[in-house]
Amino acid sequence: MKNKSLQEWFSAPERDPAGVLRVQIAAHIRVAIESGRVAPGSQLPPVRALAQAWQADPMTVQRALVALEQEGLLVRRHGKGTFVRERPRALKTIGLYYYGGALANPEFRYLRAIHRCLTDRIEASGRNWDVWNDPRPAAEAGQAWPALLDAVKRGAVDAVIAAQVDAAHALWLDKLPVPVAIMGSRRMRKSIPHNLARLPRMAVEALARQGCRSVGLISAWPSRCFEPDHTDTVLVCYKSFMQEARKRKLRTLESWLVTPAELRRTPAMSCEEWGYKAFMRVWNQPRRPDGLVVINDAEALGVTMAILEKSIQVPDTLRLAYHKNAEVNLFCPLPVTHVVNKADDAAAALLESVQQQYDGKKPVLEELTYVVEEPAHVAEAVRATRSRPATSA
Repeated sequence: MKNKSLQEWFSAPERDPAGVLRVQIAAHIRVAIESGRVAPGSQLPPVRALAQAWQADPMTVQRALVALEQEGLLVRRHGKGTFVRERPRALKTIGLYYYGGALANPEFRYLRAIHRCLTDRIEASGRNWDVWNDPRPAAEAGQAWPALLDAVKRGAVDAVIAAQVDAAHALWLDKLPVPVAIMGSRRMRKSIPHNLARLPRMAVEALARQGCRSVGLISAWPSRCFEPDHTDTVLVCYKSFMQEARKRKLRTLESWLVTPAELRRTPAMSCEEWGYKAFMRVWNQPRRPDGLVVINDAEALGVTMAILEKSIQVPDTLRLAYHKNAEVNLFCPLPVTHVVNKADDAAAALLESVQQQYDGKKPVLEELTYVVEEPAHVAEAVRATRSRPATSA
């Protein structure tokens, strides 16, 4: 590699007159390294040679190289030159990144389930893992966490997995010079997204199959954007519910649709309490649906409490389709149809993504989906009640 011409090393970057040349040069070299065009351990030509090839001031090139060294992509060896950083021969240590105390929050059951699945899979593969709990305030979310960045540059972390992030965190995580996989919006790079549109569709389809003529929705996810980090990826859950209800010709009323836009959750209100109050809001209406979709599983627990308090007969009076996280064991004594996703599927996809990146391959970021679990006695009870009139208006 050392004897190759400058043209074989790097082609001259196309300049953007409105951009900063130092940033353009750094980006050009970064792409060459991350794409594998320049192999780990390769030596870069001297600064002056690069400056001449790019018709740039040597100090501009020098600053670009310093930035890449700080990112961990380059290593400077005194008296020898600048080299592309070599990776260890195998992916050994994976950093599991969390922020805002999420992992310690008892209400973040799904996140905790993914964490357990990740650590089990990592240990089974003979690798090591470290937890990185970012203690910084939300105002610093858009800046790289120095502690994690330093660990990456020292080679103490070979890959990073962030099981739940927002757009601000995803931006700097994506720039780390190691494989990164995240759980988040499909708009985020390196993200393993859930197919949120499928969840309400499968739930509504199940209720229609059971003979429902009207349907309501209790969803902890928003129906409209009233916070900066609510993206269309989340809002699509409400939209797809409405589309499927119309497709199945099931009646809906605004008073049967409860989301955070209609019932705000205060900091002191638990998920279960919110679900309880949301159900009471629906059931206290003069007209009620004969089918109800409930998202998420913690809110569904509160809905179950309200149903038992009201002595509502399920499925005779009301048929239910709950969202469920398979590894989160929330007891439900009611004959409920569940639309299930698995934390272990998410963990497997995240680990596969970082391994593919580490191997120099473009990761295949397939959406995580759901399966319907319908107890046999639900179908039997539905068949027994089909001859009776529906209870909805």
